[in-house]
Amino acid sequence: MILYFVLFIFPLTSGQIQCPNNVSYQSTNACDPDLQDPCQPGFRCRPGTVDAPATNTTNSTALPSQVRFLCCSSANMSISQYFIESGISPTVVPIVPLTSLSGVVMRDNATGNLFNVDGIGEDLTVNATNMVCNMNTGFPGGVFTQLDTVVFTFPPDTGEYLHFVVGIDNLLIPSAIFVYYNYPSFGEPILNLTELQERFPRGYAQTIGNSSIPWDTQYKPEFVVLVFKTPRFIDNNSMISSDVIQSQGDLGFLLSTTSTGQLLGAPILGTIFRLRTPNTIFQTTNSSSTPPPTQSSPSLDPLLFLLASVTTILLLK
Repeated sequence: MILYFVLFIFPLTSGQIQCPNNVSYQSTNACDPDLQDPCQPGFRCRPGTVDAPATNTTNSTALPSQVRFLCCSSANMSISQYFIESGISPTVVPIVPLTSLSGVVMRDNATGNLFNVDGIGEDLTVNATNMVCNMNTGFPGGVFTQLDTVVFTFPPDTGEYLHFVVGIDNLLIPSAIFVYYNYPSFGEPILNLTELQERFPRGYAQTIGNSSIPWDTQYKPEFVVLVFKTPRFIDNNSMISSDVIQSQGDLGFLLSTTSTGQLLGAPILGTIFRLRTPNTIFQTTNSSSTPPPTQSSPSLDPLLFLLASVTTILLLK
């Protein structure tokens, strides 16, 4: 992007920019959050802010209008920071989960392959070295949309019912939603949804957007996994299926405006991550997409305008 290019030409000094909560940063050069591992271990490409005047008070959890992405320390990031800085909250997930999941295992329906995702905020590439198992094929070409196993940081209480929502690319169009509901909690740290489903059918609903995306050699869908709990079994299957289909993949709509969202309440656990795979669940087209005007012709903000003006004056002298 042009903005990143200009920032690399004119690196910002430490007095001009700061990381969230004023944590340490790797350098003053901008980073691209769309790249895989743009920062050193222990750092994450996060939205920094231009220093405000001393008389101005800034809400540290709200993103200001002028944002610079920097490699900032990720050592003590909270789940709220992961969800808000990624744009997932409050747009897609209005209420941030209380705690992050320790990990999840995703399954590829076509091959049965499994893929481990540990922690939160990971950006991973599916390849043969990080497959949990490889059933009948030597090529990991799946899309890994099925939630197979959940690892809890704090196991939910025994006797409650758990419900899981998996959203894919919910900040974009098309997007997808998968809902797994009515899984009994046994108070254990690991819950295998596939095994429970085989023993007794649980509730399930899904919707996958029917719009097309440009064909590519690699796709990088962003996942959000949410865990909900209710004291009782949910028996209104038709309502959940109808609400999920009506949402058309809009997770914010499902959680905020439907009866299903009201029934689920606030998520108790969650995580976000990105999986880079050679296949996608969405329809593809060979035609390239045209970026919106805000991406194709970004405007300079006041700081960059000032830097450009100073450079022009020096050249004219």
